[in-house]
Amino acid sequence: ALENADNVLITGKWGSGKSLISSAYAVSNNTKKTFISRPPIGIDPRYNIGFLPGGTDDKLNSWAMGFLSSLYFLFGNTKGQMKEGKSFDFVKAELFKKYFELIDINSIQGLSLMDDYLLIDEVQLCTIDLVSACLSRATDESKIVMTGDLVQSYNIKPSNSGLLKLLRALPHKSMAYVDLKYAYRSDLL
Repeated sequence: ALENADNVLITGKWGSGKSLISSAYAVSNNTKKTFISRPPIGIDPRYNIGFLPGGTDDKLNSWAMGFLSSLYFLFGNTKGQMKEGKSFDFVKAELFKKYFELIDINSIQGLSLMDDYLLIDEVQLCTIDLVSACLSRATDESKIVMTGDLVQSYNIKPSNSGLLKLLRALPHKSMAYVDLKYAYRSDLL
């Protein structure tokens, strides 16, 4: 589906490989720019850590951990020591920046995809309006990949779920749908 479809929706439970598969595709197809985004919504607002200092990338890095861990899986643990005795993480410092560009989900509306790849993670946390805004970024030369799991829709009501609305609109000639059935991360799941 990632190779042949114009756009792709990948769903599946925890540990099914949604982020890994979409990251591997982005890395293997690195002639396109890969923007990644997701709603900055946690499991429970009682555990939010509040204001984060720094620029946009600093604020978004904590939401990109699924993609970072996928790169560690694909390229191995590349943490090492530099000559000055400081540690250096090649995946985090070099590879992540080479393959991905973080974009704030609130900036999606102004994004025009040309020959780019837009990866929206945790789409189950998107409202109908936000999913519509993301889908409206597509061109004939771009590809949008969305990953999510309805079970993980923590604070989104079904009546406002962009993922649920999208699932009800499928099948559609412009979007392939893949539902991953098995979790591979751990038997604990």
